[in-house]
Amino acid sequence: MEFNFIFLAIKLILVRLRLAREKLAKLVYDLREALENLKVLKRIIPICALCKKVRDDAEYWQEVEAYITMNSDAMFTHGMCQECKVKVKEQLRSLQKN
Repeated sequence: MEFNFIFLAIKLILVRLRLAREKLAKLVYDLREALENLKVLKRIIPICALCKKVRDDAEYWQEVEAYITMNSDAMFTHGMCQECKVKVKEQLRSLQKN
């Protein structure tokens, strides 16, 4: 009777260890994948000096937002800085006068 209890206790411990090892293996895999994704954005990225498009590994040019979205978990929202607001207002006033 006591032997069966010890056997079951050891079996339970082994099952928990196996589950913990599987969970750890998945975490290691996820971390390696995340590190690989970070490396994509750490290298030098060719960017057009005029239109600011980025050249990817396949030699295609694409918008900066599209490139970063595809190569990271980053998402973009757009606004307008104060300097650009002033420029746009000046351009609108100039167009209204003409």
